[in-house]
Amino acid sequence: MAQEVERPAKHLADGAWKTTSPAWLAEARRLLDHLSRHGGRTAVDSPRLNLRPVSLPMMPGWWAAEATRLVTTWRPPPAAAGQKEPGSMISSPSS
Repeated sequence: MAQEVERPAKHLADGAWKTTSPAWLAEARRLLDHLSRHGGRTAVDSPRLNLRPVSLPMMPGWWAAEATRLVTTWRPPPAAAGQKEPGSMISSPSS
């Protein structure tokens, strides 16, 4: 998993890829840090992750507030005329 996160994080950090959302790089760095601290694994029992049980048939009562917080925190700035949709990535070919 780390390789799939390291490549985008590198290209976002060095400016090779552009994005309208600060979430991409911030979350990639947080995930890489977590994986580094836990031997390359996701520590599902970590209180920092705040993982909670959910089910597809029933929306948890806490979800509406959590979703609103996530959108408010990570909503990108409005796109200027002619730009791609907010949150889209603008990238160039790279290896």
